[in-house]
Amino acid sequence: MTTRQEALASGLRYYNGKPCKQGHTLRYTKNHICVQCAKDSTKTYFKEHREQVKEYMKTYLSTEEGRENQRRAYRNWYSKNRDKVCAAQRERYYRNKEKDNVKVV
Repeated sequence: MTTRQEALASGLRYYNGKPCKQGHTLRYTKNHICVQCAKDSTKTYFKEHREQVKEYMKTYLSTEEGRENQRRAYRNWYSKNRDKVCAAQRERYYRNKEKDNVKVV
């Protein structure tokens, strides 16, 4: 079992600590919060405040900062998932190859 101090020293993001109320032991190194409970809480919040979150994102993405952050996040995701993206594009190409070559008169 890794302690928080060991995790901090090693640069780890998570460590196994004292169980939370639900019995989960995996915690974030930075703030001691239970990983699973944090995910559940976030999911619940987005479910309960869907329209507010939608409106906020619409407003945020209309700003230059929001667009730039979205571009940066996409580039980061793409660089990590490039092989998957290329494989999906290849598959889509071969699946629709016949359709694309049909000439409409």
